[in-house]
Amino acid sequence: MTLPSRHRGTDHASERRSASRRLLLAGFVAALGLLAVLAWRDWREDNRVQETMGWVAHTSAVRRDLAEFLSLVQDVETSVRGYVLTGDPTFLKEFERARVRVNDQVRALCAFTRDSPRQQTNCRALEPLVARRVAIAQIDVNLRRISGFEAARREVATGEGRIAMEQLRAQLALMDAEEQTLLDQRSTAFRRETSTLRLLTATGTGVSFALLITVLALVLKATSDRANAARYHGTLENMLEGIQILGFD
Repeated sequence: MTLPSRHRGTDHASERRSASRRLLLAGFVAALGLLAVLAWRDWREDNRVQETMGWVAHTSAVRRDLAEFLSLVQDVETSVRGYVLTGDPTFLKEFERARVRVNDQVRALCAFTRDSPRQQTNCRALEPLVARRVAIAQIDVNLRRISGFEAARREVATGEGRIAMEQLRAQLALMDAEEQTLLDQRSTAFRRETSTLRLLTATGTGVSFALLITVLALVLKATSDRANAARYHGTLENMLEGIQILGFD
């Protein structure tokens, strides 16, 4: 009587265990690769969101600086008017401080908007307007100090200072409108990129969870297969021993 080989079941179980290990390894590598790709995409989108958020903050700061600059030019106008009317040296000191700050601020404003070619063009148009308004104010101050109130009043009555101020206001309004356009564009981009980042994060979380469940299922299956193989091998050995005993009997 020919008995089945004792090692046949063992070889079969070993092959199944080897196949399960290869399957687990492939699944694990695929999971790591996919997670790495998702992490890279998430990192890239996060950087884009941060960059866009920085530009939104930058544009808001430029608009704030434009408003402050207009207020500073108005301080020049107010101090000159006060000095012409009263001759009070206090107004003259305020004018000198405001004049220096205006010149410094216009340079800083143009440097702050160097990211926008259109704003640089606007800045080149703004600088002579500022210089003209300050020059007219200086003329009014000099006339009041040297020639008296009446001479300064006649100069103010020509309206040159008012015209220069209106032109300067119009240029600042143009620059503010350009910044508002940039702010709208950048805010829209920020909202879009934030939405994309949320979607990628949610997708990455879902895929990671699915991969975790899949790998866990494969591990459980491999464990179950090994347990079944062990039971099968034990049963086969018991059968062979029984057959051998009966054969010898």
